[in-house]
Amino acid sequence: KSSFLANVLAVSGSALAVQLLSVLSAPITSRLYAPADHGLLALFSAAFSLLCILATLRYEAALPLAKTDQEAAHLLALGGLLTLVVSALVAIACWWFPEAIAARLTDDPRVRQYLWFLPLGVLLPALFTLLTAGAVRAQQFGTLGKARLVQAMAGTATSIGCGLGQAGVLGLIAGTMVTWAIGLRSVGLAVVRSLQAEWRHLRWQPCCCLGSPGGR
Repeated sequence: KSSFLANVLAVSGSALAVQLLSVLSAPITSRLYAPADHGLLALFSAAFSLLCILATLRYEAALPLAKTDQEAAHLLALGGLLTLVVSALVAIACWWFPEAIAARLTDDPRVRQYLWFLPLGVLLPALFTLLTAGAVRAQQFGTLGKARLVQAMAGTATSIGCGLGQAGVLGLIAGTMVTWAIGLRSVGLAVVRSLQAEWRHLRWQPCCCLGSPGGR
C-alpha cells in the first residue's frame, strides 16, 4: 500500500507541478509570441502526434504487458527500429517534396523553412513514448514524475529564452524539442539500465516474431 501511495503521489504531484508551471508561464509566452506563432506550433504538434503513432505502430501499448524482461527488450528494440525507419522516410520526403508537404499542411509560407523539424518531431516523441511504457512496466514512477517536471522546466525556459531573443515560432518549436530530448535522456537511461542484462541477448529473429501478427 505504501508503495502504491508513493507511486500515486509521484505521478500526481509531478502532473500538478507541470500544470502549475504551464499556467504561470502562459502570460509570458503569450506576450513573447504572436497568435500566428502559437497556431503554427499547434499545426506542427498535430503532425508530430500523427506521425508518432505511425512510427511506433502502437508497440508501446504492448510493453507494460510483456511477461519477461527479454520480451520487453525485444519490443523496445523493434519499436525503436521502426521509429528510426519512419523518421528517415519523413526526412527523405521533406528533402524531396518540401513544397508539396508545406502546401498540404497550411498556406502559411513559413512552414517550409521549419519542415526539417518534422523528422525530429517523429523521432524524439516516439522514442520517449516507447521508453515511458518501459518505465511504467518497470514501475519507475518516481523517475517518470521527475522527468516530466524537468521536461516542463527546460521546455518553458527554452521557449521564454528564445522569445526574449525574438526567435518567433522557432522558439516555440525549439522548446518542444528540448522537452522531448530532456525526457528521452532521463527516462531512457533508467529503462536501459533496468534491461541492461537483456541487451546482449537481442536477436533479430525474436524481434520479427514479435512484430508479426502470428508471432505468439
